[in-house]
Amino acid sequence: MSARLPLRTATWVAAFLLSAPTYSQVSVVTLQQGSNGYTGSDDAGLYEEEPNFSNGGFPEFHVGRTGDNAPAPPTGALRRAAIRFDLTGIPAGAIVLDVTLRLTVSGSPPTGPDDVPASLHPILKDWGEGSVSGGNRGAAAAPGDATWTSNKHGQETWTAPGGDFGAASATTLVGRSGSPRWSSAAMGADVQGWLDNSATNFGWMVVGDESGTLRTARTFTSSEGGASARPVLEVKVQESVSSVEHWFLY
Repeated sequence: MSARLPLRTATWVAAFLLSAPTYSQVSVVTLQQGSNGYTGSDDAGLYEEEPNFSNGGFPEFHVGRTGDNAPAPPTGALRRAAIRFDLTGIPAGAIVLDVTLRLTVSGSPPTGPDDVPASLHPILKDWGEGSVSGGNRGAAAAPGDATWTSNKHGQETWTAPGGDFGAASATTLVGRSGSPRWSSAAMGADVQGWLDNSATNFGWMVVGDESGTLRTARTFTSSEGGASARPVLEVKVQESVSSVEHWFLY
């Protein structure tokens, strides 16, 4: 006749085996092109006055409204920029607690407002950065480049000229110099969604002051610019980590 554990003891052993402990680890992941071997940042300028030009390889991008200088119209022309970070280095299943984007202002018009709003909007279509480097107005786009009219030049167009994007996730004031920051719960939700489904990570469209005032444009250092001034994305995440323990039963 085999020996049996009392019912109370058997129940206790089962509960003991199921109590594998877990703990949360909070960390901040900093993403910047060229920093710690990271090469996953894309950005591309879009130019209303040159709708088939791209500028993904240029060390700067521009957002806002220009002045009335030729070839821009008397009302000025709009500039926007798409920006995206590869998030695959963040552990799967991580919970996003906070997100901050930092850009560096590298230029502004000689006249016009001193402080202008700029917003981040989640982009709704995939797009291409490309390697064209064409100065302040870009140059003829190569196939697959993002332009004012196309998310991928020669292959696919935006539904609306200037890019397809959602409501603003964050807005901040941008001066004539410095390193403005964007941070909000909506940005955190954007990044969480991209982590959960990487196929939807199209990044943000940076949209400046397009209210009608001339010379609201701001120039930012791009991922091809000076190393210390390139765009930075900081993502604070919480990870659940399970510990492995061995139990010996007698």
